[in-house]
Amino acid sequence: MGMSQEELSHRVGVDVRYLGGIERAQRNPSLKVITSIAVALNTTPSALLTDVTS
Repeated sequence: MGMSQEELSHRVGVDVRYLGGIERAQRNPSLKVITSIAVALNTTPSALLTDVTS
């Protein structure tokens, strides 16, 4: 989407290191954070949680 991690973390309201941890599967975000990320990316929480490798 052409958005940096810093911008996304600002939109979501979380620290950029926490967001990076989510991206690397080192953190388990709450449903509230997942929803905030989805809103910031103009998508749905279910789209973020869908396994695209299957």
